[in-house]
Amino acid sequence: MNPDINFIINLLRSSENLSATEISAKIELGLRTTQRLLQDLQQNQTILKTGHGKNTVYSLSPLGILNYETDTLVDLDESRLEKPIINFNLGLPHYNQFK
Repeated sequence: MNPDINFIINLLRSSENLSATEISAKIELGLRTTQRLLQDLQQNQTILKTGHGKNTVYSLSPLGILNYETDTLVDLDESRLEKPIINFNLGLPHYNQFK
């Protein structure tokens, strides 16, 4: 993921309802570049746009929150992800009845 997009998501996660100008100042990118990134995030339904003109603010959408939370699950302890291998005996009589 683009580090600037990741920064915007983290920024909106910590403080809701920020304008493009506020986000641009905090991320230290040009306003037009920030607006393009916000437009991409809005099209992906990651953020919500509220208001018009100078009153436009952005916040994380429920889908954006869910995606963000899911991305943090990657850091789980690997031992919790290990599962025993289960072998199936396909020669059993009850399996053959479904062929």
